[in-house]
Amino acid sequence: MTPLDLVPGAISEVDDTVTNIARFVQTIDDDDDPTNGITVTEAVRNSAAGKSIDFTQNGTTFGADPNVLSVVSDLTSQTQAGTRPLISTQSAQDHLRSTLIGTYDGVYTGTYALDQAPKPTVGTWRITVALGGVAGSFTNSGPVTASSFSIQGIMLLPGILDVASPSSGAFIYGTIGRDGSVSGR
Repeated sequence: MTPLDLVPGAISEVDDTVTNIARFVQTIDDDDDPTNGITVTEAVRNSAAGKSIDFTQNGTTFGADPNVLSVVSDLTSQTQAGTRPLISTQSAQDHLRSTLIGTYDGVYTGTYALDQAPKPTVGTWRITVALGGVAGSFTNSGPVTASSFSIQGIMLLPGILDVASPSSGAFIYGTIGRDGSVSGR
């Protein structure tokens, strides 16, 4: 589960509420290094009892809110890394984006059919997503002159593919669902 999952209607890490949750959780990480996972210790959880924060504020207001700063100070004082300020919006968004894209890392395969004259073309596809990069290949049978071609591209937002085949001029746009399903054109 990520902060994006907690905010209905949010589609990316730049949503203010998503970013504020990410800033807070990453800041209270026990060792102050969210790249190795985020650990919220029992001491921090106990210290948080009875405290509340309004995560729905805009980013600037959230970062300057005396209550937020006080809670962060109290909770980080209970961590191995010690008291520290709320991390920056950019740092939180960068880490969350990397994490979100990483949830899509893997190999996706399937079949496709193209309605081309004089007869349809069918084939298979394979896409690999790793660290936000997308690569893959397509093979087909039918009237298309290329029997196979490679693709490369990027994941623009978590789950949104934008890939192209430099040699064939083909472009593919689509989405990978959180359940591993793939759709596109």
